[in-house]
Amino acid sequence: MRLLKMNATQCQALFIKYENITVLALVLVSLLLIFTLEKKAQDYTIERKFRYSFILQNKTNQLLNNVDFWVYAPVAETSNQKVINISASHEYELLSDKLGNQVLHFTFSKFAPFASKVIKLETDLLLSEMPVNKKLAFKKEFIAAEKYVEANHPKISQIAQQFTDATEITNARNALEWVHQNVKYAGYIEDDRGALYALKTRKGDCTEYMYLYTALMRNKGIPVRNIGGYVYNEDKVLKAEDFHNWSEVYLDGKWQVVDPQNGIFLEKQNHYVAFRIITNKVASKLAPSNTQRFAISNPDISVKMN
Repeated sequence: MRLLKMNATQCQALFIKYENITVLALVLVSLLLIFTLEKKAQDYTIERKFRYSFILQNKTNQLLNNVDFWVYAPVAETSNQKVINISASHEYELLSDKLGNQVLHFTFSKFAPFASKVIKLETDLLLSEMPVNKKLAFKKEFIAAEKYVEANHPKISQIAQQFTDATEITNARNALEWVHQNVKYAGYIEDDRGALYALKTRKGDCTEYMYLYTALMRNKGIPVRNIGGYVYNEDKVLKAEDFHNWSEVYLDGKWQVVDPQNGIFLEKQNHYVAFRIITNKVASKLAPSNTQRFAISNPDISVKMN
């Protein structure tokens, strides 16, 4: 074996050479990190502020103790939005789950007879001009059948067989058009009915449109999640009657908006602000359940959104 022999001067020159390479590599890595962080910050550039409030009223002549109230705030971060700040007129505990859902938990140790409490909420968000790439987490859950999303039912499969294009985006668009054209809006329905109900009766509200679309796409193996929230293109005081349900389909590395009731496919996506990712497949202890927006621990307390 040939031994490499170097004098002191040669060793010093070699050390300086590799030291310079190391420094250069660290500089390049730092610049790349800065560029990535700046680009990520630039992805969400549209400022939006929402205000909303609730009136809680004790309907009885009794003092009520330890009353809990839960209400959803916007989802922490999606391909279209990022929450910057949440403030409220009363102290609250912020609860969250694996999906990024956020619930504000208010506790009132004493609630006087016939008394009312007004909870005022304000949230600041940044919205993206175009959807931002997000890693697909919980893929197995978002292609599976679940309560209200009967993706494996034979009647759902029969309709899903129509969508046979080679590309997911074309199948997703065709399914949207089918649901939009074949389901009739029946006005607000208080209780969730699900995809199979919408398919059999060909009617429903935005919730049933959403569930049916999600079931058809999951039957094709395309990840879709159910969303509840509001559709506004400006700062707004939220109104209870404006609450809406739609779907988000995972295409091109992004969660993208599909609104089956209104026939909107990957358009005006920064108008859609998600307050809830609705699923029974990913474990979450957050209240409220299903598509509810808020919950109260005592039925003697009435709740009204202003």
